[in-house]
Amino acid sequence: MPCDPPADRALLRIEPLHATPGTLPTPAVEDRWAFEAKQDAQRVMIYLPGDGAVLVRSRSGADITAAYPDSSPFPRAAAAARR
Repeated sequence: MPCDPPADRALLRIEPLHATPGTLPTPAVEDRWAFEAKQDAQRVMIYLPGDGAVLVRSRSGADITAAYPDSSPFPRAAAAARR
């Protein structure tokens, strides 16, 4: 179920990470880095305010909750993970 934006407006300023091009580290330091392969997908932030609602935002901040109707299990899964 879609929800209203979080009361804490600071939460809306959290942006999804995105890959950036760069030089790979040498093998001697490689194990100190994490790598993320760029897949052809959309990066989103999912907000779970705790009342069973879901808010999905795009990297630009647009509310795209309606585009993800299968996101309804997330609140239950997050609650189970906290136990």
